[in-house]
Amino acid sequence: MTPIILAFSGTIGSGKSTLSEAIAQELGWNRVSFGDYVRQVAKERNLPLERNVLQELGSELISEGVEDFCKHVLAFGNWQPGQPLILDGIRHTEIIPVLKRLVYPLKLYLIYIDTDKKTRLNRVKSRDSVSYAQITKMNQ
Repeated sequence: MTPIILAFSGTIGSGKSTLSEAIAQELGWNRVSFGDYVRQVAKERNLPLERNVLQELGSELISEGVEDFCKHVLAFGNWQPGQPLILDGIRHTEIIPVLKRLVYPLKLYLIYIDTDKKTRLNRVKSRDSVSYAQITKMNQ
């Protein structure tokens, strides 16, 4: 099989992490998550691991330079040029062309996970122990 990059995107609670983990395990490929990288940076900066803090930090890292952000995420996942990879948690469209350039000549396929709102809200509520009001606010 020719190595490729599979990148997963979707709203909070859509199932992208669960699906990307299962595919990576089944294929025996490395997997890296943008969210895991942002959480690691937050820990290094002694920031609370709250969703709003992590979202702000992710936006800050992108504003500091999309290419550097992507390179750091790829390095965090121990990716080497020519290796297949599962990427989880793409939340910003400006990342796509940069990733395509960084992983070239491998092809990057973006997979958007679309899950109904009720399912997403229930997943986030049970996973993060937050109220429906907080979840609804996060998804706006």
